[in-house]
Amino acid sequence: MVHGKRSVQVRPGRYEGEPFFYRARTPLGYVEFELYLAPRTQARRRAAVVGVGGVQILTDITQDPEFDRHPWNSDQVQGEVRFAALKQTTGRRGIQHDRRVFPLFAAAVQEVEPDLVRRIERLNREHESLVDAKLTRAIRQAFRKALSEIEALSATGLKVKIADPAGAEAEGTLFDTEVAAARDEAAGGEEEGAGAREETGGPGETSQEAQEPTPDRTKDAVEGEKGRTRQSSAPGLKHRQVPFEDAMLRSRYNEALRTIDINTLHPDYRRARRHDRRAFLDYLVLLVAKELTLLNYGGIDQAELLERNAELLARVQLHLPKRL
Repeated sequence: MVHGKRSVQVRPGRYEGEPFFYRARTPLGYVEFELYLAPRTQARRRAAVVGVGGVQILTDITQDPEFDRHPWNSDQVQGEVRFAALKQTTGRRGIQHDRRVFPLFAAAVQEVEPDLVRRIERLNREHESLVDAKLTRAIRQAFRKALSEIEALSATGLKVKIADPAGAEAEGTLFDTEVAAARDEAAGGEEEGAGAREETGGPGETSQEAQEPTPDRTKDAVEGEKGRTRQSSAPGLKHRQVPFEDAMLRSRYNEALRTIDINTLHPDYRRARRHDRRAFLDYLVLLVAKELTLLNYGGIDQAELLERNAELLARVQLHLPKRL
């Protein structure tokens, strides 16, 4: 491109994501797919269509109603679909729907779609697993600090706290706050894998254990006395993301497993999950706080119960990360 007296070379933007290259044979040559796949985010990603003479016919394949469908409209596929025999319409920009060339192109596009869908679903599961691990750690640390502050102001102490993934062998006890804090600081990001998701059947339906440190006996890392241990006093909980039979129930306490279960089939869960990390984190925090409040203060009157829930939420919000 020449601008004034300066000559500027224009290069196409580089695509990001997992590459997907494929050539579909037709009687008129190959339909070539140079695509890049990415997990679900807020970014817009679309695939262009290139035809005769290397001319870009469409910047977005879904501009043709024939292809306005998943996975092309998912914002997870970008790149180019090239077919040297494909012609552009005269006048308005678009693909010429003739009887000879267009059916070959449409059949090739349809041929790759099942494989694209499978790969996108895998990328989504992997991405959600990483996000869940990060959110798990944020929830664990925020509730640990908030509950410790509340217990310090309480004369009777709490009945239930969040459990500790590092102490799964001693499930059912309350972790020591100071020791857990020291361990978190030393371990850094190693704990993020504690919230890994487990598949439960259909695509996208998964369960997660977001746990919080709880051994019966933990080394007193804060005071540095190697031979000394502390016995915890209250039962600890984990939270999981699992599908419920009742799709309209948001969460519940699973007494048998001593977990807070969060329903992955509830419409609010699905909306929060699709929106962004902050919305999803806030949704999980809301339900964990609700169940912890009911377990600790279930016997008091409704007004006081709401006050306790507000107190817990207010303190947890102060300890959530500002950036995710």
